[in-house]
Amino acid sequence: MTLSAVSRAARLAAPLLAVLAAGCATPARKASADIAQPIGEVLSQPAKDLNLVREAQSPTLVTAYANPYGEAGRGCEQIVAEIRALDAAIGQDLDTPGWKASVESQTPGAFAHDAVRDLVGLPFRGVVRRISGADRRDRVSRAMVVSGVARRAYLKGRGQAAGCAPPAAPSPVPVSPKP
Repeated sequence: MTLSAVSRAARLAAPLLAVLAAGCATPARKASADIAQPIGEVLSQPAKDLNLVREAQSPTLVTAYANPYGEAGRGCEQIVAEIRALDAAIGQDLDTPGWKASVESQTPGAFAHDAVRDLVGLPFRGVVRRISGADRRDRVSRAMVVSGVARRAYLKGRGQAAGCAPPAAPSPVPVSPKP
């Protein structure tokens, strides 16, 4: 990236960041928080790409990654506790009321993220991520989430076999014919 491209990106980003900062300085509003968090993520992305900033992994996901089909709790309460910990780490399960609306909602933060994402970044990002180890770290993080999903499904199956009620077992969810 040339100096003129950096200068142009800074000139374009400055007014947007000023508006976002002013929005964050107003009285507490959910919209400001929805915008500020994704902008912070976008601005910290180059440091993540260089593997200088690492997010801590959830202990629940680390355990699920190590052994997704390991021994489950003996009682329904233990299964519920582990399922709730997984829900906190990876989000709602598909049999939770409202999961689809939470996935499909468009927040002001998502719009701001898209607006700023292209202004901040590294040239040859893919190569830099591979060399720095950030790419491998992200692959492991995604594998941990997949292991968490598998662990939650396994626990719900064990809960159902033990006669537990939801959330320790799957909830009956009506299937919608629309995508």
